[in-house]
Amino acid sequence: MATNGLALRGLASTTPPTRAEIEGILRRILTPNPDLPVTTTGPHTRQPPA
Repeated sequence: MATNGLALRGLASTTPPTRAEIEGILRRILTPNPDLPVTTTGPHTRQPPA
């Protein structure tokens, strides 16, 4: 979804997003949010930070 959105944004805009903008967006998507509750069961179980 994110890459599709970035591609569409680049195609629809007069200037494509910069490398720094793309990197920032991908970092926000791929970095776990420490403020989210930690789950202890289920397929997406996260371990609490050490």
